[in-house]
Amino acid sequence: MQSTKDKKKINAVDRAYHSFLVGSDQVWGLSGESFPEVFFLPFTEKWKRNSFAASFGFSTIPQKKMIHRYKEALLAMNKISVREYEGADIVKSLTNRLPFVHLDPTFLLNRNDWDDIALQSTIHSHSKDYILTYFLGCKSQVWSDGINELALKDHLEIINLNDVNQQNFFLFPRPILLTCLDRLNMWLRTHFTEQRSLLFLNGVL
Repeated sequence: MQSTKDKKKINAVDRAYHSFLVGSDQVWGLSGESFPEVFFLPFTEKWKRNSFAASFGFSTIPQKKMIHRYKEALLAMNKISVREYEGADIVKSLTNRLPFVHLDPTFLLNRNDWDDIALQSTIHSHSKDYILTYFLGCKSQVWSDGINELALKDHLEIINLNDVNQQNFFLFPRPILLTCLDRLNMWLRTHFTEQRSLLFLNGVL
């Protein structure tokens, strides 16, 4: 339950902006039994609720009991833009509205844009051999144990990207609206060296 203080902050933000956009990578996906209500912007009026390249992360809603909630949430949106044609099919089937299909925002930047952003990273090239990990969500204990065992056996440093438990989870010194995969794509291109390295991930690049 939200505190009175939190509600005041949300109301202040709502009054300060004319419109809100939500997107992109799997923002409308399911995490277990949890419905992504916050990513349908319920704190504001319908005419302010918009999405840009929003992604479900699936082609059909995997839990039938969630279909009605998705329908209600989508009908309460103003303008809808999705990232995949499968997502457009979901929106059309539930609302009879045909949404826009747009590129993932990462493709709106060119090579020079990414190079400028990469220079701001607090992670730099490593001279020793390493394991690079990138996991959406939490690593299971099995994965953690296996990676730690391999690192100890082969004397490899472990570099964890997208790890909220690490101090350098936010890689940039000033606010930049990037998804976690954006950060990984940029980091790989900029920082991979000729040193021996291993990559463990559960997201698609």
